[in-house]
Amino acid sequence: INSLVGQKVDGIVITPIDPGAIGPAVQNARNAGIPVVCADIGKTGPVNALLISNNFKGGQMAMDYIDKLLKAKGNKVMKVGTGNVQPQWTYARERSEGFKARAKELGYTVVSEIVVDPPDAAGGYDAMQNMLSAAPDIQGVFFASGREAVGAANAIKAAGKAIVSVGYNGDPEEIQAIKDGILNATIAQQPYNIGYESVKLVKEILAGKKLEDGVVPVDVALLTPDTIGPFQKDYEAKMAK
Repeated sequence: INSLVGQKVDGIVITPIDPGAIGPAVQNARNAGIPVVCADIGKTGPVNALLISNNFKGGQMAMDYIDKLLKAKGNKVMKVGTGNVQPQWTYARERSEGFKARAKELGYTVVSEIVVDPPDAAGGYDAMQNMLSAAPDIQGVFFASGREAVGAANAIKAAGKAIVSVGYNGDPEEIQAIKDGILNATIAQQPYNIGYESVKLVKEILAGKKLEDGVVPVDVALLTPDTIGPFQKDYEAKMAK
């Protein structure tokens, strides 16, 4: 960042591994009149704005899809569960908050809520097994991270259950699990769009745009067996530009 400031660039877009470590460098850029936009990683320090997936909305979309599939099956048991991300993942926690809020609106009871630890496929598998022990009549689950969701879906399959499962991220493992009929759907983040919109926002800030809270949500997408193909084709077309 300091090197870019020395080059007198017009704007900077960053995706830091450790947002807390770059505060002084970001302030240096701001002091030089250079807008700094953080893409996807949690907002820390004096950046002008954070562009991040609309995680709360994504959680709502997951619950809406679970509701749609359960109603199509004629389900009468209104019980769902969620596998949550680690507590320190501030913005990612909004995924489960959105899911729970929509579940309540639709009349469902969240009968099981587990923080997945470790945050990987094995952790998701174990968390799902615990959910099944605590609530054997659970009908739908949302796991707020991709690998965890795949692990959970495999646990459902191993238990011989017909539970609707939805993940979050749009990871390759999730997409393959959907194609294989193991996972029902995932909420896909769109990193290309986040990067594209970040550059647009830098230009708008340079033109005088004012931001209210500095957080700009970017739409997510529901990936199902029917929508994966068009989504992947669109992504490949963007990457080929």
